[in-house]
Amino acid sequence: MTDVIMEYLNELERSDDVPILRRASGTMRFDIEGENAIQRWLVTMNRGQISVKRSNAPANCVVRGDRAIIEKMINGELNPLAGMLRGLVQVELAADSEVLVLVVRYTGARVQRMRQEGLLPARPAAATRPKGRRR
Repeated sequence: MTDVIMEYLNELERSDDVPILRRASGTMRFDIEGENAIQRWLVTMNRGQISVKRSNAPANCVVRGDRAIIEKMINGELNPLAGMLRGLVQVELAADSEVLVLVVRYTGARVQRMRQEGLLPARPAAATRPKGRRR
């Protein structure tokens, strides 16, 4: 079984050539809640140079959530913004939201690319509204 989160973080660290991430400077920490412990991963971005390490250091942005929910966001099964608005993940911002926004955009582009390459299943069709009277 693959560790989806580790695969994502490793790919993020190797993504020096992704134009959208070249604009980012700051830190983002993922606090991933498991059965018995919380794993904390610090992502440091400095204009295209990205490093990932286990750390509980303060960050410009902290994303905290259950492992299964974080995995769904990474795999495109849950929109990150929808997860935040529904309270499935908590976000703490100590500075502006640029790093958060750029990582969310990177994740969306990554999911789309992986679907095109057949590495992720196609997005399920959107539910359609039944025909009838509008209220």
